[in-house]
Amino acid sequence: MQSAQPIGLPTGAFPATDRVAIDEPYTKMWFDLVVRASKRGQVSLVITVIALLIFSVTATQSLGRDDFGVLVLVVFGLLAVLNGVAVLVNGRTRAVAESVYPRYPWHAVAATMVSDRPFVAAVQLGPDRVHLSLRRAQPVTRQVVLRSGRLWLCGPDERGRVMARVDGLSFGVPARILDQPPADATPPVLTEPTGPRPLDEPMLAGLLRRQLRLGLVRYLGPAIVLALGVASVVVSPVYAAVGPIFLVLAVVYAVLAGLAVTRFQGILRQSSRLLADAPGWTPVLARLDSWQAAGRVIGPARGQVWLPDGSTATVSVPRAGIDLVANIQASGTLWVAGPPTRGSTMAVGLPGYPLLGLATIE
Repeated sequence: MQSAQPIGLPTGAFPATDRVAIDEPYTKMWFDLVVRASKRGQVSLVITVIALLIFSVTATQSLGRDDFGVLVLVVFGLLAVLNGVAVLVNGRTRAVAESVYPRYPWHAVAATMVSDRPFVAAVQLGPDRVHLSLRRAQPVTRQVVLRSGRLWLCGPDERGRVMARVDGLSFGVPARILDQPPADATPPVLTEPTGPRPLDEPMLAGLLRRQLRLGLVRYLGPAIVLALGVASVVVSPVYAAVGPIFLVLAVVYAVLAGLAVTRFQGILRQSSRLLADAPGWTPVLARLDSWQAAGRVIGPARGQVWLPDGSTATVSVPRAGIDLVANIQASGTLWVAGPPTRGSTMAVGLPGYPLLGLATIE
């Protein structure tokens, strides 16, 4: 049975405290995602290293052509380093989660922000007041801790490692108990909305900017890397025979990536417009009947909403994230940007959180 929500925020999802963390559905979903990401990162690192070795041979053939091969080597060497760092970071998160999730439940502790960068919080852990370092925590984590004065912890284990999360967000980040607080600590400042519109919330505006950058990197980054690889193959006499095949693959990928980026930017522009045009948030009673994540943390959701005029309508969110779903289920409330209107596509989220979706009210 889901534990009762503690008093602190008007709405939000909180973890169950009557079972070990791995038995909580949302924690398990994020843990499975971390495990898959860790494995994919390892495979990606191996492929990048192999590509680096192959293009090393290509580069020796293309030296003298404006040193193009050296540029390819630098790009793929940088990719190998970035992949290596990602593997290490995901591996550490996975190791801590594997240590504490199957053994300890989540529990709430009073928390006070001590330092912004690095993110350090003072918490009451049993009879002791200790300092936790949460280097991987996002800005929203700091803001939620400032508002609620609370952290959710799982652990610590024998090595003093902890997984931590905050109200309303189900993703846990690794934390470490410090021997002493940082000497030059600068506490963060609570950011307030600059106006009444949903887009005036710093967390939501920041989410849109990050999604735009991540979308470009996700789709255009591989296309640029592939283009460099194809070019290095084409100019090298060693691999000239397979150059046309690589070129066709690059063109196909570039077209698909361009279509994906165009669609992604269209969604972001529509979300930004809806958030900017809305005079504020409108809470409506809601119940989700289905959510098909299919092993991921995002998927289509459908349910019912009770509109301000007392009528009932069907709502569908094609790309509903795990935390948006968790908060709707926990609070029975769907927050709509502006007045809810039948037959319209509207932005939905949670005030003060970087959670966003597009919903159709039928």
